[in-house]
Amino acid sequence: MTDKNISIREIAKLSGVSISTVSRVINNSGSYSQKTAKKVMDVVNEYDYHANSIAKGLRQKRTNSIGIIVPNLGNSFFSNLVELIENQLANQNYSTIICDTSNNQAKERKSIDMLNARLVDGIIVISGRTKFQSESLNYSVPLVYIDREAQNDTDYYFIGSDHYKGAALATNKLISAHTKPFLFKNEKEYPSIKERIKGYVDTYKKQFNTFDADRILVVPKRASLQEERAIIRSRLRGIFSRYSAPIGIFATNDSLAVNIILAARDINVNVPKDLKVIGFDDAPIAQYSVPELTTIHQDVQTIAKIACTKLIEQVTKPKAVKRPQKIIVDVSLIERGSA
Repeated sequence: MTDKNISIREIAKLSGVSISTVSRVINNSGSYSQKTAKKVMDVVNEYDYHANSIAKGLRQKRTNSIGIIVPNLGNSFFSNLVELIENQLANQNYSTIICDTSNNQAKERKSIDMLNARLVDGIIVISGRTKFQSESLNYSVPLVYIDREAQNDTDYYFIGSDHYKGAALATNKLISAHTKPFLFKNEKEYPSIKERIKGYVDTYKKQFNTFDADRILVVPKRASLQEERAIIRSRLRGIFSRYSAPIGIFATNDSLAVNIILAARDINVNVPKDLKVIGFDDAPIAQYSVPELTTIHQDVQTIAKIACTKLIEQVTKPKAVKRPQKIIVDVSLIERGSA
């Protein structure tokens, strides 16, 4: 029985070992027992698996290229982060292949296939709603994750902002302004957004010893900003019909926060007198809002620097790397005019 398209993941399953062990055996690198090698090679021979000899050769010489997988370059936080990473890698003579997946798993899979074909030296994976399927890679490649969970959580670097702390800072700021704040979020929940929600809920409970789930309001994605703003206006009218001003709102990203400010203006609600709004990210739009947006600042430069440093360490000194590593970057509250 032969199947030349069998994957390393399938070989690992059939031989009862990990994907990384299969990679070490096939590429004759790292440590493994003769017994383990025999189990793997028995499956390899049975299914007539052919490792890519060209890939092996290029892996030794390196291609000086790095893949960057990002969910949406239209998001200013992501685009700013990618630009910083690209510049830092260029300064160290690495070219970059940027893959915008548009939050689409099928498109992400195609991006992985393309990076496989290009034999990149490493990959930086930025955010995403699901765990990254690293087993889809057909060779052992260094990975760094930024705000993205990995399928294999024992062999990777994770770098992210302290989203929980940022949410706590925002919530406490609104509470100190004599509000019982609401949280506004979009439908899509990345791991970072889940941490922001948790920080908000825990901080609220700590202050008031109770929490009503109705205080979390969802703004569903619509075809246009005008339609989304109409939904926000409806949410705001509902809040102001039941509660007295001032009202506090923590929005899980700056774009949503600015949309809330614009919707409030549409219904003659004064920000910050009657409505206090805090966002998250400190995106450029925060300083163009009227009033300027109070928000949680993410240290994008530090995140980019650590991600590049850790990836290049794995590429150039793989035996010296200690895994796994989880690095959390601090955040801060930037006070402007909206809260």
